[in-house]
Amino acid sequence: MLTVFQKKSFNKFILNNKKIVKVETAPKYFEDMIDCHTIIYETEMAQNFHHYYKTSKGKLSIEIKRAIINGLKHSAKDYALALDAMRTYSKNLDSIFERFDAIITPSSCGIADKGFKTTGSPEFNKIWSLAHVPCISLPILKGEKNLPLGVQIIGKQFEDLSMLNHAKIFNN
Repeated sequence: MLTVFQKKSFNKFILNNKKIVKVETAPKYFEDMIDCHTIIYETEMAQNFHHYYKTSKGKLSIEIKRAIINGLKHSAKDYALALDAMRTYSKNLDSIFERFDAIITPSSCGIADKGFKTTGSPEFNKIWSLAHVPCISLPILKGEKNLPLGVQIIGKQFEDLSMLNHAKIFNN
């Protein structure tokens, strides 16, 4: 959920770029992609790190342990369905990129946490990671206490250079 300050900052960004930015409502299937990402992520964490969980549990972070435990609970059918949904989602994104050069979203739900203990929440990036599309976060907005807020520029799969060129437009 965006903070009020972040919403104002993002809306100002949209207004300042109204000649090149068109506001659209995200398709309903985007909401399901968070659950698909979770199933795929947790299942693959369990598959790849279960050995470490058994032999060195104390060395793993709470988040990794939680993902492994949850991943062991997902059925093969749920995992397969999530992978199928991921492929369909990626194809559906292609139809969006037939109409638009890039997608712009907030990078996070607020300003960055202080210090280096966390890179922040991945919530605003999960669906882009799931679709294997290039995504760059530009800290070009201002949040509370004048701290930077990020705007994500998302491009079409395998079009990284094109996405970087679109990002240049907003980073000047």
